[in-house]
Amino acid sequence: MPTLTELTELAVHNGQEIFALRNRGERRIVPPWLEVYRAEELISVIRMAGEHGSRSFLAGAATAIGGFEADAAVLVSDSWVDLREIEPEAHAPFEPAANPDTGQPWELGEMSDYAREHPDQKVLREGMHVIAVNRAGDLRVAANGFYRWDPARRRIKFDDVRPEIIDPIEVTGNRPEAREAVLSGNLPRVLLQAMNDPSPATLMARMGVEAPGHEITDKWVALATDTMNPGFKTVLLIGRTPAERTRLLHELWTFDFAQS
Repeated sequence: MPTLTELTELAVHNGQEIFALRNRGERRIVPPWLEVYRAEELISVIRMAGEHGSRSFLAGAATAIGGFEADAAVLVSDSWVDLREIEPEAHAPFEPAANPDTGQPWELGEMSDYAREHPDQKVLREGMHVIAVNRAGDLRVAANGFYRWDPARRRIKFDDVRPEIIDPIEVTGNRPEAREAVLSGNLPRVLLQAMNDPSPATLMARMGVEAPGHEITDKWVALATDTMNPGFKTVLLIGRTPAERTRLLHELWTFDFAQS
């Protein structure tokens, strides 16, 4: 099994290509997606819907991770970052992590609204965010993968500096209170908890029912994930040929399924 850092590095590389593909010729939203690994294989990719960090967004991720009995999962999303959190000395007089219009901490969805309403603002930057977890409880984050839309060339361009992959728990020095603060965030908490949720086979065994193999349960989970979470699109890759994988993933990023 690749290390969690290696999976994060791969997601950063592939993610930049996907962002570029989605924004070739016109500016388009890049929906978040979840990559699910079991053993050493990427078995599924789920294109997600909903506001990043919302209840439905997190519930969909948890359904897929637990249902597929994931050994590792990587979530890639488009997100906004308040530059005052990483460069506070360069952005006085505003208080860090507050909406300049209200003076209050940012609410869910406010950053994207603020950026759209203030096209010349210098407070926020858009970037690709990657968070990876595994069954051992490890966590990796690659944040601040900043990019800009180039209207002349009609494409996006990522900054030359690639995002640094960090272990947030290690950065805190493994102090109990700091570790608790890191793991209490919505995304880390939900993703790590889902890694230990009972699988369909486990639930059926508890009921005294013999569970079918992954060939069947994976289809159940894919159907449940998409049915219970409107706008989600789950692609099963296990058992596919390289050509089939390429075709399915290309379709995943070149079509807007919710509108087709």
